[in-house]
Amino acid sequence: MAKKPTTKSGGGIKGFLTRAGKSFYTGGLFAKESGSWLAQHAARWGFIVATTSIVVFMPLIFEIAREQQVSIYGREDGFLFLLCMCA
Repeated sequence: MAKKPTTKSGGGIKGFLTRAGKSFYTGGLFAKESGSWLAQHAARWGFIVATTSIVVFMPLIFEIAREQQVSIYGREDGFLFLLCMCA
């Protein structure tokens, strides 16, 4: 006797939608797992970069700001000193 071919799901639109739904569900699970892994690693590297930037660049920014203040006040005092000397 000849065997009747078996299919995993029905044909037509109903079968297509069933297979598409399973495919989207599987893709969603993969995206969820991959996204979770990516988020954890991105957060770890972001934390490392942020803390390193704070430790390295904040003293540099403070020093530049202090130099600008000294430069501005130094010029004013020097200018006033020259005016007093000339008068």
